[in-house]
Amino acid sequence: MKYGWGINGRRFDMENQLEHSFDMRVGERVLVTFIKDADMWHPRHIHGHAFQIGEAGAHRHTMVVRPGETVIVYFEAGMMGVSSFIK
Repeated sequence: MKYGWGINGRRFDMENQLEHSFDMRVGERVLVTFIKDADMWHPRHIHGHAFQIGEAGAHRHTMVVRPGETVIVYFEAGMMGVSSFIK
């Protein structure tokens, strides 16, 4: 089955990679909510960053969000520039 990945209902566009990107400052603590509304199992990650699961959970580079599951993570914006891409 073919899936399209996106953020906030917007698909990532390889031809215009900064469209709909998020501005953030280096060192800023950023909250991300992963909502899995597809049946496919697929690892979640934030390019170039480790993240913390919940307020005080483990630090990870990837995790699986199961179908129907919602997981909140936090990461500290690093030296990637002003934008990070979530896949």
